[in-house]
Amino acid sequence: MHSVASASVQLVAWLALIRCAGVFVAVARQGLRFNRTVVTKWGWVETLASPEPFLMVAFAWFLLTASNADGNEHPSAVLAILGGVLAALGMSLWVWAFATIPSLSSGHYVLPEQQLVTRGPYALVRHPIYLAVILLWLAVTAASARFSILSITLLYVAPVYVLYSRSEERMMLAHFGAPYQLYQRSTGMLVPRVRVPHNSQSPP
Repeated sequence: MHSVASASVQLVAWLALIRCAGVFVAVARQGLRFNRTVVTKWGWVETLASPEPFLMVAFAWFLLTASNADGNEHPSAVLAILGGVLAALGMSLWVWAFATIPSLSSGHYVLPEQQLVTRGPYALVRHPIYLAVILLWLAVTAASARFSILSITLLYVAPVYVLYSRSEERMMLAHFGAPYQLYQRSTGMLVPRVRVPHNSQSPP
């Protein structure tokens, strides 16, 4: 069981580091095409969210080094395995979202002739990448089994991504108008909406 827990912790750490590397590549990509953007938004919310990838790198590196230390046994194998499952789900969603919009990069912006995308993971939630990040943070929290990381996840990461999502949506509403408003009504922001089928038949 110890080997499974250790492998799960390392999986969480590597997937978190891969995600952060992807963020840094996306930032560089957006910087190269900054002059092409029709709309770019940066305010206090974006500034507040900017340290998040660096924090994830730090905690992922801590997980990686701690799991490789001799005689360092994880306090809960169940939590470690849960972390691995959450990390796999989060990274799968993250990759799916980027595969759905190959031109995606980092930040709040609108490119020329950009279309509103509502397929793939965007049919489940309006912000699948941000949901993926929250899942990865929950994975790091479980894999570390540390209250300090849980506190950062609940008190910083989750609230800041709610604010970040709302900031992006104000930009999208200003640019796309009614179609985005309809999208908001039909699709959850970070949590999928349960659609209850309506019975069109009248009762006997």
